This record gives sequence, structure tokens and C-alpha cells, in this order.
Amino acid sequence: MTSPFRFGDAPAADGYRRSELFYPVSSRVFRRSRLRIPVKLVEHPVGLARLKRREADVVHFQWLSAPELDDRLLRSSRPLVFTAHDVLPRRTAAKRDLWRRLFGRFERVVVHSERGREQLAELVAPERLRVIPHPVFASRPDRRDDGRTLLSLGIIREYKGLDDAIEATKRIDGARLLVAGDPLDSIDAYRAAAGDRAEWRLGYLSEGEIDAALGETTVALFPYRPEIDQSGALLRALGAGVPVVTYDVGGLAADDDGTTVQSTCTWGEPLLETGCDDDAPVTLIAWR
Repeated sequence: MTSPFRFGDAPAADGYRRSELFYPVSSRVFRRSRLRIPVKLVEHPVGLARLKRREADVVHFQWLSAPELDDRLLRSSRPLVFTAHDVLPRRTAAKRDLWRRLFGRFERVVVHSERGREQLAELVAPERLRVIPHPVFASRPDRRDDGRTLLSLGIIREYKGLDDAIEATKRIDGARLLVAGDPLDSIDAYRAAAGDRAEWRLGYLSEGEIDAALGETTVALFPYRPEIDQSGALLRALGAGVPVVTYDVGGLAADDDGTTVQSTCTWGEPLLETGCDDDAPVTLIAWR
């Protein structure tokens, strides 16, 4: 049970049935409009009511996108499971009592790393917490790496640290930055800072377009702020055999998710040479 896909045709259901119960108007009509969020909030209780009428042995939530409404409306006589992809979403992370109440309604709460488990330890009873590593998305893109291309992949938001990726690129003679993703914030300042050192492939990218970007990449950069536990875009890069540099935040550099911390380095020249020093540590990790 989901909502209509806003960025094109949804992949064909394979081994499951898809029912688009949630947000039919905001997803189809408003798409990227600023009106989408207020309309979505109006639709949210309707989706929960439709969900409640469905027969199920267990109900598994991937997101609680309107936690203040869910606190009032989310009730079920069936066992509930929640996968906390963001552990605590940025907008409401400070509302500890809200999340303690919400987590208390779930028989199990799943996180993707041991750090995620530690972060929720004071909000969720230990016997209800489970760690299930985020899968790596394996692919074999055609390699056209020129030895100087850095990649910033994924949705463009402030916490993704694109400004750090631009600064790293500018410190390396001859390096170029490929920015591939959908901007949800203004990118004017990023464009000005990058100048002619960056190529921009903006919007929602198809699997083929992502593979093309990964095939051109020497090293992928994920200088995320400490507001995230795991990254699908990072694991997509690792699955394509692309070396990744990331700050040691959340579960991004943890070895419990199948990755190996290979070295601790700083932004700048070492990015392409995998050298190290002691300032501003980041980790270079590669899929086993």
C-alpha cells in the first residue's frame, strides 16, 4: 500500500500487489507544487482509514510521514512493525515524547545499523528493536571512468553536504564534480560556488541515467551531516563498484552493514589518491 509515484511510471509489481491508497490528489495533481504538502496532510487521515479496513496479519510501515497526525490517528488491532529509515526524521527529531508514544505502538522497530539502535535505545524497549542492514543495490554499469570525476548522487538537500563536495573538488587539480539528482532546495549558491568545475544532471533520474553517472565516476562523495543513518544512494554507488568517501556519521561507515572502513582521510588531494592525514576525518569505504 503506497501512493502514486510522482516521477513517472512505477515499476511493475513483481511478487507483490500494489495498492495506491494514500495521497491520490496531492501526488497526481500537485506533484512539485508547494500546495502538495498541505493537501497531503488533508489526505493523510483518509489513507489511514482506508488502511484500517484492509485485512492483514501484520502491518509494516516504512515511513510515518505526518507523525503529529499519526500520534492521534494511528491505531490498529493488528501487530505493527516500523522500519525507521531516518531513525528520527529531521523535522520532528526534537519531539522525543511524540516519538516515544509512536514507537510504543509497534511490536518491532527496525533500524539499519548498530548506531541506529543506540540512538533509539532511550525511546524503544530493547526487546522491540531489531537491526536489519540496508541492502546494497548491485549493478554493473559500463565503466568510462576518466580518473578525475567525483560524483554527488541523490536528492539535493542541505544535509547532504554538497557544499563540502564542491570544496573538495576545487582543491584537486583537474577534478570535475558530477552532480546527479533532484534538487529539493535552491541550488543557485551551489552553482555559483562550483563554477565550471561541476556538471549538473538534475531531476529524477532513471536507472539507466544513474548507471551512466556511476560508470563515469572515479570516487563518489557523500559528505552527509550527522542527521542520517543510512543512504540508499551511497549503497547504490558501492553496489556498482565505485569507491565512496563519507563522513563517519550514523551507520554510513559502520562495518555491520557489509562495508569495510579502509582508511581515514581528509577532503582534498587524498580523495583520488586515498592518502590520509589527521584533519576533518572522513572514511573511504568499499563493498566487500
